Amino acid sequence: MNNGKNVIDTNIFLIVFIFITVIFYSFQASYLIEQNKKLMEITSEAIKLHNEKINTNEINNDIKELKTLTENLAKFNKDIVLEIQSIKDENKRILEKTERLNKVFFEKKNE
Repeated sequence: MNNGKNVIDTNIFLIVFIFITVIFYSFQASYLIEQNKKLMEITSEAIKLHNEKINTNEINNDIKELKTLTENLAKFNKDIVLEIQSIKDENKRILEKTERLNKVFFEKKNE
């Protein structure tokens, strides 16, 4: 009889041990699931920040390109202004020559 009681005690001990182990692993699994959710949230936030950084870098590159374009346009406009001034000066010289030729022509004609 004592052997029967030892077997029952051993079986009860094994059942209790298995039950406690299952509860422990169940608790650990739920804890790990919560940790995984937090890690997923952190990862999601990190991805958002990374995408924002990429967008910011693209915007910064666009701004740099716009600054370069603006500088080039300013140089081009300066060149255009100088060219226009040169054309005005040339037109002024041509007009002066034309006026002198007109004076010479009309003076000779009137004589």
